[in-house]
Amino acid sequence: MAKFAIAQVQKVVFTCEDGKQFEDAAQAEAHQFGLENGAKLDAGVEAYLNKFGYKNRSRMQKSTIAREFYSFFLSWDGEAIARTVMDDEIIAVVKEGEVVSADDVEAADVEVAEVVEVATTEAVAAEVDEDLF
Repeated sequence: MAKFAIAQVQKVVFTCEDGKQFEDAAQAEAHQFGLENGAKLDAGVEAYLNKFGYKNRSRMQKSTIAREFYSFFLSWDGEAIARTVMDDEIIAVVKEGEVVSADDVEAADVEVAEVVEVATTEAVAAEVDEDLF
């Protein structure tokens, strides 16, 4: 028969508002911070949606965007964050009827993504007249 001594061990447990328990104070504080900000986040997003009267599908879309931004904003330390994803470049905008030569493209040092032929209003009107008569 083994002999052993009984020792009383006291365990410290931190309990958060939602009843979840942690043995580590830092984990408990982080969880509680999330709970408190979650309520603040929900209240802020709801106030925003109500202020501008969004409803139905629009309300859900705006809610998602507002929730993402607000949750980021609450945790943001105010330090600048460099942009890492760039928009697709707009190569050129050509007005109706304007002709752009290959030399113009080379001089602008841009890449041609797509060549589109745009009909002028006069050309469309002439086609309609032909079809009708």
